[in-house]
Amino acid sequence: MSRVRVLHIITRLITGGADENTLLTVEGLDQARFDVTLAAGVPSEEEMISRVRSAEFVLVPNLQRELRPIKDLRAFIELARILKRGKYDLVHTHEAKAGILGRLAAKWVGTPIVVHTLHGITFHRHLTPPVRLLYLYLEKLAAKFTDAFLCVGEDLRRTYVTNRVGRPEQYRVVRSGFDVSRFERAAREREKFRRELRKRLNLPKNVTIVGTVARLEFRKGVQFLIDAASKLCPRWPHLHFAVAGMGDYRPSLEKLVAEHGLQDRFHFVGFVDRIEEYLAGLDLFALSSLWEGLPRALVQAGIVGLPVVTFDVEGAWEVVRDGETGYIVPSRDVDALAERLERLLRNPALAEKMGRKAQRGLAREWEIGKMIRDVEEVYAELLDGRTWQSCNES
Repeated sequence: MSRVRVLHIITRLITGGADENTLLTVEGLDQARFDVTLAAGVPSEEEMISRVRSAEFVLVPNLQRELRPIKDLRAFIELARILKRGKYDLVHTHEAKAGILGRLAAKWVGTPIVVHTLHGITFHRHLTPPVRLLYLYLEKLAAKFTDAFLCVGEDLRRTYVTNRVGRPEQYRVVRSGFDVSRFERAAREREKFRRELRKRLNLPKNVTIVGTVARLEFRKGVQFLIDAASKLCPRWPHLHFAVAGMGDYRPSLEKLVAEHGLQDRFHFVGFVDRIEEYLAGLDLFALSSLWEGLPRALVQAGIVGLPVVTFDVEGAWEVVRDGETGYIVPSRDVDALAERLERLLRNPALAEKMGRKAQRGLAREWEIGKMIRDVEEVYAELLDGRTWQSCNES
């Protein structure tokens, strides 16, 4: 029996949650059953491309994140040619731009099955009303050519269904998997990694570090964490902040750090290969992102035993039990973010108790193997022509 030809399309392949999810899916699908190709736009990072080993990789030069009508039309044509040439049985798109253009191109060339993964909300509340309505219209249009939606979180699924993007029965929640065992091992060696992180940052052994993981771009909200640090550091002389991640917004963030006089207290760690070791070296975890799908960093921080303080972003309530494993505060509320962090700083016993509670019950749902099995199950149902029903229905 010939293998099923599958094309995954993502806007760009960079260091980030959606990209990691896509890469793990592409590499994890059963090679005996699926012949997989991954197409990505620009700029894609060489380090991420080098991790595509079992699948074919295709670069789409005109596919990019920004709205550029001429290039978008060219990207549509490029994708249509790739689809027609490859004669794929199933197309699986990721992220906003690739999701819109990829699904329209698949419909244009007559690809039998189209799946789209929602990694975040395209028409989120931080957009201006006209832009939000435009994105909502485009999502509703593309939904007409979509056989199944996979959502990384329940909040995400509910938002799309409430806004009448497609039909409820098209949706299924599939958690964004990762290698959970690495984080569980790191949790058992936290003292070792605490020492290593302080050595890496050239800090004394007794300092407290509040950290985060974020691509350095506006929507990840590191600027709000810097503002919170400016409120806390004067009162806590041994307190430091760290952020792991890369991105074009770093110069702006460094300027903000300098304006607050925090150059010696706020540390940009850059790219971290073993993120679990970095997390295990922290004392508290903070997430100040403006919008998400479901932030895996919250899950990963919980597995290594960190209490968290997070903005009220999509998916936060699915991971954090407010007042038990951490705190959830209103988005953009720097005062509340600082106050909850200080509450944990003043009460180390409470922080430790919350961290222990956070470790319970998180791991199994986010295993890579479970994510791959869930995706393959959806593929099988669609390919077999069976009635596709949402697992959220009873």
